[in-house]
Amino acid sequence: MGESKTRLVLGDIATSFLLPLERVLSAQGLPPQHLLERYGLHAPQLVARDNRISIPKFMRIGHEAIRLSKNPRLGLAMGQHSLITDSNLAGLAALSAPTIGEAITTLTRFQRLNSVNARGHSRFYLENADESGIFHFYSISPYNAYNYFVVDFMLASMATLCEWLSGKNGLLRRVEIEYEAPPDSEIFESIFDCPVQFSAPRNALTLRPGKHAVVNRFANQGNFLALTQLCQERTETLQRGQSFKQKVVELIGPELSSQHISIERIARKMGLASWSLRRRLGMEGYRFQDLLDETRCEMAKSYVRDTQHSFTEIAYLLGFANPSGFQRAFKRWTGLSPGEFRAATKPEGE
Repeated sequence: MGESKTRLVLGDIATSFLLPLERVLSAQGLPPQHLLERYGLHAPQLVARDNRISIPKFMRIGHEAIRLSKNPRLGLAMGQHSLITDSNLAGLAALSAPTIGEAITTLTRFQRLNSVNARGHSRFYLENADESGIFHFYSISPYNAYNYFVVDFMLASMATLCEWLSGKNGLLRRVEIEYEAPPDSEIFESIFDCPVQFSAPRNALTLRPGKHAVVNRFANQGNFLALTQLCQERTETLQRGQSFKQKVVELIGPELSSQHISIERIARKMGLASWSLRRRLGMEGYRFQDLLDETRCEMAKSYVRDTQHSFTEIAYLLGFANPSGFQRAFKRWTGLSPGEFRAATKPEGE
């Protein structure tokens, strides 16, 4: 028999990523501890090793902080107040990287040490013949009041990191943001110091050609090798703790919005033949289609319970052809309509 069902969530993030929020609120004379304690967080927990909170909880805290500070661009301010040490061990490794590009690569390579998200993973790569470095933050669309600031924070914190490590301005060629331009869009270009494109096909920072090779002024090759080795060992420890089923589910999550997800596609991502993936799952008592259905069901419950997305948006995220198909499936899975389920599981504080 396979392992029992486990509740899938949208993901989690290190509590240290709340430290920039704490700095921003403190700078405005707003005591951050009052807000954080309402969500069961106290000062020692923000810096405790391996302490995590759910991504929906992170979004709700950010949304409340925006309300308290009256600053709709709180995410940009958080990015400007972020420190590389907020990324814990991966941040220390990046701090000693030889170049700016290798620092960003280190943070994305070891992203699992700081966060896990069912929607995808950040990447850094070179694009086109001119070797423009791209930091690509995965899509979290559809957007609403609870998640705009996450994109702002992630892009601004990486831009701040590049400037701080290099000691130079003007590294960015452009910034791309998926959501539509807000009324105060002019603030983005003043902060990023480059053109900003809204309603773009991706969330990304593009470095000017060759700037990924700019030397990190804090580079230390010996420390870099030792720390990246330690990051790799911890990452492998986390991966060894996963069953084969969990590894498959992690790859299914980002693909759920597609109506054409297949065992062949997931097998390619794992470097396996489809028959080998089918056999390995069978050894744990699973069929791929059953696992796909279970993942879609659990993610549906998490979206309804943990986010403010409309049910039409959730249907799209999970690959349903139309909202009515999602409504019928959800009622079959839970015995409740999405609206009834959301009302019955409304979070209090977390």
